[in-house]
Amino acid sequence: MLLPDEGGVVNVIAGDFNDNKGAAETYTPVNLFDIKLKSGANVSTKVPATHNTALLVIEGSVNVNGTSIDEHSFVLFKNEGEEISIEATADSVVLLLSGEPINEPIASYGPFVMNTQAEIYEAIEEFQNGKYGVLN
Repeated sequence: MLLPDEGGVVNVIAGDFNDNKGAAETYTPVNLFDIKLKSGANVSTKVPATHNTALLVIEGSVNVNGTSIDEHSFVLFKNEGEEISIEATADSVVLLLSGEPINEPIASYGPFVMNTQAEIYEAIEEFQNGKYGVLN
C-alpha cells in the first residue's frame, strides 16, 4: 500500500492495515506490517486493544504516539487503546506486529516453539529427519 505524497509504503503481510488485507492466512488473528517511511512522513492505524502489540525500528528513527524511538529499538505496547501513530524523523523501516493472545503454555528450544518439551523433542527429530525440507 503506497502512502500519500510519496511518504512511503506499507507491506501488509498478514492482517488488516486500514482496510488493506495481507495475503497470509493465520491460525489466530495476527497483524504483520512492514512499514517503510521517508523522513517527515507519518501513518496511523488501529489494532485491537485485546492484541499483544509490538514495534521494531529496524532502520532510522520514529515518533510513536508522540514518543521518540531510535533505530534497533523494540517497543512492547500496553493493552490500552487502539490507535498507533508513527512519524518518521529519518528515513525508516519499522515492523509492526500484533496478535490475539492464544493463552497456551510455551516451551522453546533454539528456533523451536511448541506447547510441551515432548513436542520440542518431536520437532527436533522431525527436523533432523528432513521432514521440514532441506536447504541446498
